[in-house]
Amino acid sequence: MKRKSWIYSLMLAIIVSVVFGVGSIYAAAQNITDIVKVTKPAEIKVGEWKSYEIAITDWTDADVTEHDFTPISSDENVVKVVRKTQWVSELHAINKGNATLTVNIGEKFEPYVFTVQVVDDYTVIPEPTKPVVIKEPTHEEIMLQDLEDYIEQLQPLGSYEKKAITTLNQNRLLNDSTRKTLFLTLNNTVLPNYTK
Repeated sequence: MKRKSWIYSLMLAIIVSVVFGVGSIYAAAQNITDIVKVTKPAEIKVGEWKSYEIAITDWTDADVTEHDFTPISSDENVVKVVRKTQWVSELHAINKGNATLTVNIGEKFEPYVFTVQVVDDYTVIPEPTKPVVIKEPTHEEIMLQDLEDYIEQLQPLGSYEKKAITTLNQNRLLNDSTRKTLFLTLNNTVLPNYTK
């Protein structure tokens, strides 16, 4: 009885460790964009200041409010970051180039990384063309098309089946005198046509 109780306890311990292990793996894989909305510039003109702001959208993780969302610039000669509040920073464009900015808010979340391009003048983005909408076929349409393709592939085989059935029906009667004829019909016509 003790052995059975010990086995149940061991199985319960394994299940609990797996459940809690999976939960911590999920939490470690979270991205800060799961809990905040980020407003950031992609391009800044030399000499300009642009805001980097976050708005918390998921308040269920209380630890989030304790972290500083100020990004760190990979090259302060291109973009310098000035912290205004815990959630708002200003990005100062100093020289032309690219800078990678990283926001790290603790071990629970992956760092948020984005790139800002500093330019002499803004690039002109052409007006978007109307997107081409491609209608995906439904499951029923796919199955109907497969059935039509199958029937189309069977049509050339119909002549073989017709010849085999006709020949078998002509020699269907089995007795001592027709036994050899039926055997030859099956071997020479019916089976080869069904094989084709």
